[in-house]
Amino acid sequence: MSKIPTVIGDPISTEGRKKFYAQFRIGEEDEFSIGDCARFSNPTKSKPPFIGRIVRIYTLPESPQEVQVTVQWYYRAAETTLTGEAVRRYPDQVFESVYTDENCASSIMGKIEILHWSRRSEKRVRKTPSKVQDRELFHYRCRYDPTHRAYTQLPSPHPTERAPTDPDALLEDPEEEKEEKE
Repeated sequence: MSKIPTVIGDPISTEGRKKFYAQFRIGEEDEFSIGDCARFSNPTKSKPPFIGRIVRIYTLPESPQEVQVTVQWYYRAAETTLTGEAVRRYPDQVFESVYTDENCASSIMGKIEILHWSRRSEKRVRKTPSKVQDRELFHYRCRYDPTHRAYTQLPSPHPTERAPTDPDALLEDPEEEKEEKE
């Protein structure tokens, strides 16, 4: 996406010099709201894009046309202490972090979906990256703290849903499926 982001509607609040908005648009069709997830360009071209959730949308008086976003970051397995099979087995798994920072909305490459692991059962996702409405789909079940190299299990954000005791059991194995059909 190389189109210029523009805010949608009037500010919902102000804080100091910042004017906060609920939404912005990139190009004609791509609208982003607070809470949406996106891929962000990585300056290291040989590495995959960063993944984050938009927490705030704002502009500053000195550059009202430049939309800024506060982003809560997610780590891919390869960006944590996990290695080998643990990284390869679930390419759609990400880890929530507590880290946020400010970015230009123009660094957004596209919208994605990030769901809690307990929601995998709705999709019966395979062990390969999947898409929902032409968007990449990722799942999380833990928070990762890179400072302490620690993982914290996160409860489902949907209190009526029960996370499976073995979330890996929700994955379909394409090889097993083939065998069942034969």
